[in-house]
Amino acid sequence: MAYNQFRSDAIFFFNGHGLYYDDSHKGGGIKFSSESWILADTDGHYPGTYQYYIRDYGTDIRDVLLAVYLACYSSHYNPYNGDLVQQTVTGKGADICIGFDGEVEVENGKCWSESFWDRVRNGETVVSATSNAKDDCYWQWPYGYHGVETYEISGSYNSYLTPARYGVY
Repeated sequence: MAYNQFRSDAIFFFNGHGLYYDDSHKGGGIKFSSESWILADTDGHYPGTYQYYIRDYGTDIRDVLLAVYLACYSSHYNPYNGDLVQQTVTGKGADICIGFDGEVEVENGKCWSESFWDRVRNGETVVSATSNAKDDCYWQWPYGYHGVETYEISGSYNSYLTPARYGVY
């Protein structure tokens, strides 16, 4: 479902698991069902049973304004599967993409998400909302950033999400 919905979304938000097998095999993909993955690329390493590749979207996602991958290692470069955040923007043309380079603790991820969406809805730029949401979570239980400080943004991150619109292509 996530693979199909991505093609028609102005904003694509994923909250789930990122690709991790061991320290040399992490990043480059997100897991959206028990054995299904969206991956940046592959050199022959195939996690799970079903793999969908960003490159296979053609020009379908170039009108995505914002893609957010709230998942561990979602922006981490993997030599086998690439960098999902960079590929989403530079390879496929989404305007903005946010991912996380480290392991994101569940409660801090929830906090970041709630704060981020509230802030962009109320007129902050994507980059400002991303950073401020990270800071909002520091004093929430469990105390500390716990991975939300590892965010990475690619694309036109000084943009606003209001008024609502599709991305530019």
